[in-house]
Amino acid sequence: MPDHFIIQLMGLENKNVQLIKHSIEKDTCHLHIQLKRKKHTCPHCQTGINRMRDYRTHLFQHLKMAEKRVYIHYWKRRYLRER
Repeated sequence: MPDHFIIQLMGLENKNVQLIKHSIEKDTCHLHIQLKRKKHTCPHCQTGINRMRDYRTHLFQHLKMAEKRVYIHYWKRRYLRER
């Protein structure tokens, strides 16, 4: 199944969302997503930030689909502020 179809089906349709991997088990479906990398702006000094500090995974439970629980694992980047 194409990745873009899964993203559209879950209502996560955004050109910046990437599906990293997905797995379907007995009664659950796990989707691992992340946003495409881009340059961000520091909220304090308004300069561009591109260096990453680390990643964090946030787990969300989505609506049931075909009697399976759907979990979204959002792989969030944390940027390092340049001084």
